[in-house]
Amino acid sequence: CSLAVIGRSGSRGGMLGLGACAGTLIAFAPGRIRSRLAIAAACAAGALWLLAPQTFRDRLLSLGEVEQDYTFTTRVGRIQIWQRGLRYFAERPVLGWGVANYVAREGVDLAGSAGEWMTAHNTIVQVLVEQGVLGSVLFLSGLIALGRRALLLASPPPELRSRDGPAISQPEYFASFIGFFVASLFLSHVYFPPLYALACFTSFRYECLFRDMTQAQPSRT
Repeated sequence: CSLAVIGRSGSRGGMLGLGACAGTLIAFAPGRIRSRLAIAAACAAGALWLLAPQTFRDRLLSLGEVEQDYTFTTRVGRIQIWQRGLRYFAERPVLGWGVANYVAREGVDLAGSAGEWMTAHNTIVQVLVEQGVLGSVLFLSGLIALGRRALLLASPPPELRSRDGPAISQPEYFASFIGFFVASLFLSHVYFPPLYALACFTSFRYECLFRDMTQAQPSRT
């Protein structure tokens, strides 16, 4: 389903995020099924290449010639968008321009350029411009905490090893986090609902893991 959506949208950032998610999931998978997942991912990628619209294939091929891509050469490309975004941040560094106001500030800067009011195309730039330093510290702190908890779920500590063997790894949370992080470098996802759903599910599983760790430790009394 995800491959079909990415193929139809033609999003290169989304494709890179999905690839990072799949790669992380394969890397943390048990050895006995890692090769199977890798083969399945390769088959899915091949099917996507064959069945996706030509525009999608053209966009992927353009990654090999980034110097000539619009991302680097035009004012609606990501490089110049990010440069303008950092300038907007410098204008109001403490509190920013307000939630969801990046497009409005961009419209003021590009007055007279109808149809070219762009989003930040980068989650970090977006949060800096819209929420300033204060909001950015809160958002990025939460993102780091989410990544650390997800990594702990993917690679449980030795305390959870029992007589029955190693604890069950749950890499899907960390893989989803890595997929989001990679895609967020190219997309504006500060208010992306699945991110906060992932944070809730990850926190719930982390608390369950912490409880299991506490119960697994021998009593000192």
